[in-house]
This record gives sequence, C-alpha cells and structure tokens, in this order.
Amino acid sequence: MKGIRYLFAAAALLAVLAACDGSLGAYVTVSATGAEYSAYQVPGDAWRMADDPENFDLWAFGPYQVAVKCGDTLHLYSLTAGEVTALQSPCEENGSTSFSVSFDVSAVNGAASADIYYKNGLDSQGATSGTFNITNGVSGQQDVVLVAENSSGDPIAARMVSLEISEGGSYNISLSAQDTGNLITGSLDAFSAQVPPGWASTLALIGSVTPNGTLVLSSGLSSGGGSFTSYSFASHDLASITAREQLLSPTKSVSQVITSSAPGAGFTAQLPAPFDATISHEALPLFSGLGYTAGDLLGYHLEIDWGSYKLSAFVSSGYLENNTSYQLPDLTSYPAFSDFMPGSGDNVKASAEAVMSSLSLKELSALPLNRMPREKPGLSVRLAGDEEKFVVP
Repeated sequence: MKGIRYLFAAAALLAVLAACDGSLGAYVTVSATGAEYSAYQVPGDAWRMADDPENFDLWAFGPYQVAVKCGDTLHLYSLTAGEVTALQSPCEENGSTSFSVSFDVSAVNGAASADIYYKNGLDSQGATSGTFNITNGVSGQQDVVLVAENSSGDPIAARMVSLEISEGGSYNISLSAQDTGNLITGSLDAFSAQVPPGWASTLALIGSVTPNGTLVLSSGLSSGGGSFTSYSFASHDLASITAREQLLSPTKSVSQVITSSAPGAGFTAQLPAPFDATISHEALPLFSGLGYTAGDLLGYHLEIDWGSYKLSAFVSSGYLENNTSYQLPDLTSYPAFSDFMPGSGDNVKASAEAVMSSLSLKELSALPLNRMPREKPGLSVRLAGDEEKFVVP
C-alpha cells in the first residue's frame, strides 16, 4: 500500500510539473472557430488532421505545430507546451448581416456630416440626417457609435448605443447638443527621434475602443505627435505607430500597437530597432537571421502572399531554441492544404517580423495571435519587419 501511495504521489507531482511549464508534457487545446480544416504535428510524428477542425487537443512534450485553414489563408503555429497550452485561432468573421440605422445629428451646432461605427466596420454620409444601410455587419450584441463632424471633417459630438443587431433590423440614433460632452482629448508624444535616419514614411493611426470592441477612428498623426480626439464612453484608446524605410513594398519597417488603460490617453512610442532577415527565393522560403535581440521578444511572424493565397506562420522563440532559421512546412500532400504552395512563375511577397510584447506568449495567444489585440487595455505589441518580393523559379 505504501508503494502504491508513493506512485500516486509521484504521478500527482509529475502532473503539477507538466502543468507548470510543459517540460514533461501537457495537453494543448486549440479553438479555431470557423476553420474549414485543421492539423497538428509533434516531433517524431507526421501531421494529423483534426477530426473537429474548430476544437481539438493534442499532447505535446515540448514543441508542437498547428495548421488552421481559413478560406485562402493557412495559419501555422510552431510553439512549445511550456509557452502555450490554450491556442486561439479564430477565422475572420466576414460580415454579411444587413441592417439599417436612421440618424439625425442636426441638433449639434456646426454638424455637416456623420459617421457610424459598428462591430465590423464603419460608414459615412455627407448629410446631417438620413439612413445608413449596412450590408457587411455581424449579428449580435455590439456597440454602435454615431459621430457628428464639422465641415472640416473633425468630430464634434458622439453617442454610443448598445444594440442587438439582427438581419434586416432597423434602428435609430440621434445626437443632441449634450453629446458634444462625450468628446475628450488624448495625446501622442513625438517619436521622430526613434525613426532611423533616411526612412521615408511615418504614421500614427489613433482610435478608441468601446467596451464591446467597436473601433472608432480618430485621426492620423505624423512623427511629431500631437493631440487627438477620444471619447468618454470608450474603454480605452489605441495607437498604431509605423515607420517604413520606403513608401512601397518591399521595405523594412518598425511599428508598435499600444492600448491605454482608459480613454483620453497620453501615448509614448517605443519603436524597436530594425530587423534584417534573409529570405530564400523558393516556393516555401527558408527564413534566416532569426536572431533578433530584445528582452520582450516572443518569436517571429513569417508570411508569404501570392495571388489570393496567404501562408502565415508564428514561430516562437521557444520552438526555435538556439536555431536562427525556419522553413515553411510543405503540407500540400494533404488534400485540404494542397493549394498552399506557390507555383513556378508566381509572384510572391515574403515578410518576416520579430514580435515583441508587454504580454507573455500565453497571454497574447489568448487574444488571439492572428488578430490585432485591440480589445485588451494596457498592452504593447512591437514589430520589426523585413520584406522581399520575388518570382518563384
């Protein structure tokens, strides 16, 4: 009996250790809402198709890979069980819900036009009253924001309404003079000193995010920074700051997405150093030079685009260990993924980005990894990118 108790105690200890860092193995759960096909692979085994492409799990003793097909995009993840045991990779929700919103902003002094923001996008009208006929919406509870603008296109009043949107639904939002009080001001510090000399383009796009995740655009600012309009009803503000070596691709770039903890934020950029990757000119490129140095480095986003297809991979630092190169895997022997390799003569754009964040990879992967993490306040994601274009031999 004592020996059996020791065995149970040892098994319990091993389970705790596995749950802590994955070094002794752990279950990895994958949620991929909307996926058509999914597959996974662990070292020593072939890729296996998931019976349920939207929800499945696997057992990993360390490194593992996951592939998720969303239309013409194949998302690849090369991770370790010590980093991520709950992977979120939902497919983009293509809005197809039609609904209408009658609006009136004429009670706002100086109003000349109106914008409406909803879960899946925005629309504009150059009038103070009328109807927005939305055809690319999504159903369900969401924040809808009506903004009045003056003749210069500056927001002067706004109101947020929480609506249960349904197919064919009709809704009404009107603004009063009191809605001017919903506008507040935030600021972005100048970041020109962080831009490498001679780079051609800088831009900061600012917006506010409502409690249910609707993004309300504010303004674009140069590297000199400045003030921007925010909204008191928002959860937080978002700044997407980018500097590019050249205006057009291929080019090097550095960028940062920052979200504040509250609206009316004061943003300070911390752009990363440039990244110099080497990308082989073949159908499934070998990405080399993956030795970027940063204390908050999580891994690399590696991508190829050709025609309407995209193969997008996230490779973690833990998966690479001390390796500095990674080749995109060939999954074309599986019928579900047979289209995901460019052919001879195809024009390919290939990009490599070093990914850094104030969040751990576990936290970032829950947002999830394949979308801009706009809905979480108080985070920073920094990217240092390099691009190339070539024709497949």
